[in-house]
Amino acid sequence: MKKLTQILSRHELSSIKALLTQSLLPQALKISLSPHSPLLTDQIYSHFIKSGHSLDPILSTTLISHFSRHADLSRAVSFFLDTQKSDTITFNSLISGFARFGQTRPAFQLFNELGRLGLKPDVFTLSGLVKSCEGLEENVIAHGVCLRLGFGNGAFVASGLIENYAKSGDLVSAEKSFKECLEVDHVALTAMICGYFWNGEFEKGEEMLSLGKQIQAVCQKEGLLEVVFVGNALISMYGKCGEMDDARFENGGGDVVVPIGHPPTKD
Repeated sequence: MKKLTQILSRHELSSIKALLTQSLLPQALKISLSPHSPLLTDQIYSHFIKSGHSLDPILSTTLISHFSRHADLSRAVSFFLDTQKSDTITFNSLISGFARFGQTRPAFQLFNELGRLGLKPDVFTLSGLVKSCEGLEENVIAHGVCLRLGFGNGAFVASGLIENYAKSGDLVSAEKSFKECLEVDHVALTAMICGYFWNGEFEKGEEMLSLGKQIQAVCQKEGLLEVVFVGNALISMYGKCGEMDDARFENGGGDVVVPIGHPPTKD
């Protein structure tokens, strides 16, 4: 434990030692993630296993998510493989980890394994699968899977499909996904706007961006910009589209955001 004194504060070290003394190894394992130190986690996990403990899905998901965020996919996979009776949430955490770093093939393989075990994917599973796609062909396959399972038209998944199609230069499919989206939110709208700009369709992009500005005006009139989550959506939309001047507005000294509904359809 000598090396750990260089990593932890006196309070953190005292807390972990107390938990280890009381054999509260699961709690100690969670605390070991606070100062990101793979060495610390490895040492406590070694005690955890030697003491006859096994990873349940909840603790495993915490570990997998943590190391995935820190680009340590090898440790994330190791914890996943050690998990007893992984559930859909456990699978989601690793699929999201693969997606974060563009690991398409492992994400698809894990998705197939989930099905083979009889587990049911949810919206987070499909969102992770879509985000892992690096090319048009992969996105088409993921899109088909989403539609087959009934998740293809929700904004949470559709926004990823729209972005992937647009980045691949397939605006026709991006627009189709956008139009089929049952409830367009600010993320899906932003993905479509950016898609137009990425592909040189500036007129269409500006037309849709103006919709966002109209929504901002309505929210400002109704006083909705005082709601923090409302303001952040607009800032995100403007920022990704290179309109930072429009993203900045006064709201009690801080920046904020708005949920965006389905755009009006043309007759």
